[in-house]
Amino acid sequence: MSEPSVTPRIDAIRASIRRDPIVWLTSGLLALIYLALANRYDTFRNELYFIACGRHPAFGYADLPPLVPLIAAATQLFGDHTWLLRIPAIAAAVATVPLSAAFALELGGNRAAAWMAGLAAAIPPMLVSMSRSADGPPMSVRTQPGAMVSRLRGSSR
Repeated sequence: MSEPSVTPRIDAIRASIRRDPIVWLTSGLLALIYLALANRYDTFRNELYFIACGRHPAFGYADLPPLVPLIAAATQLFGDHTWLLRIPAIAAAVATVPLSAAFALELGGNRAAAWMAGLAAAIPPMLVSMSRSADGPPMSVRTQPGAMVSRLRGSSR
C-alpha cells in the first residue's frame, strides 16, 4: 500500500496563494497581530483549568471536549508560557480567513466575494476577542468553516 503524497496538497496551496493573494495577506497580517498581542494578558482561569485537565486526561469531563485540555497541556511541555497556550486558538483564527474564502467560492462567489468573506471572518470583534484565549468555544466557532467547506466538497462529488 503506497503512502499518500503531500506534494499535490502543497501545489494546491501554492496555486491558491497565487490565485488569491489578498486572502493570504489578510491571514498573515492577522497572524502577526495575534502573535504580537498573545502575551499581553495574563493566563485566564479557564486556561489553567484546561492545563490541569490535560495533565490528568479523562474522557468524562462534562464541560469541555477531551482534545482541548490535551492540546493545552501539550503547549506547556516547553515551559509555562501564556503565548504558547494561545497558539492553537491563533492558528484556528488565522485558518478561518482562507476557509471562509473557500466557502464563498464553493457557493459560487467570485474572487471579490471570497476576499470579502475572508475579511469578514478576520475582523468581527466577538471572534477577535475569542481568539485571545485557549478556550473550547473559540476553537469550535473557528473550525466550523472548515467543516462546512469539506461538507460542501463531499456532497458535490
